[in-house]
This record gives sequence, structure tokens and C-alpha cells, in this order.
Amino acid sequence: MVFHTSNRYGAFFMAQNKKSFILYTDLIHTVEQLNEEQAGRLFKHILAYVNDLDPETDDVITKIAFEPIRQQLKRDLQKWDSYIEKQSLNGKRVADQRNPKKAKKPKPFLKNPKKLIV
Repeated sequence: MVFHTSNRYGAFFMAQNKKSFILYTDLIHTVEQLNEEQAGRLFKHILAYVNDLDPETDDVITKIAFEPIRQQLKRDLQKWDSYIEKQSLNGKRVADQRNPKKAKKPKPFLKNPKKLIV
């Protein structure tokens, strides 16, 4: 297995400063089919990938076993990025509500209302 400390253009990056990832329990069905050496290579490949070391391997078994894991990690990261973006927007809204100077000013009526709401 070869590790690269810099990713090539267009390579997939894990989330910056993310300290964890999800590995699903149904992976056991794949790992049970591997011997100890193959399972160890797969696990090291996974760890290298989530640490942005851009692992490469010539081992066909590792490539085949890793591909569905890589796809799931990408989907999970997209969900994570979406969650972080929503949290950021919600935080900004709360901050705006607490700081009247930054709160959005109401838009004026284009014409006078016929009835006042009190």
C-alpha cells in the first residue's frame, strides 16, 4: 500500500478537522470472507483514506472490498457537510435575533394598508 500526503486534483477529501467516521456493522459480511492479512490491509487502507493519505494499492481484493466502503464514506460526508451548513445557518439566525443591530429590517409597505393590525 502506498500513501500520499498530498491529494491529486479532483481527489476526494475527508472533512477537515473531522476526528471520526462511521463504519457500518454490515461490513462484517465482507470482512468474514477475507483472511487475517487481507482484512488487515483493508482496515489500514480505510484508515489511510479517512486521514486523507490518498492510499493506493495493487491488491485486487483490497480494491474490491474497499470500493463500497469508499462510496458510503462519501455519502456520509455529504450528509455531514449538509448538517454543518444547516447548523451554521441556524446559528447565524439566532445570533441575528439576539443582536438587534444585525437583525433584518422589515420591508416597508408599497402602499398604506387599509387596516392596521394591532
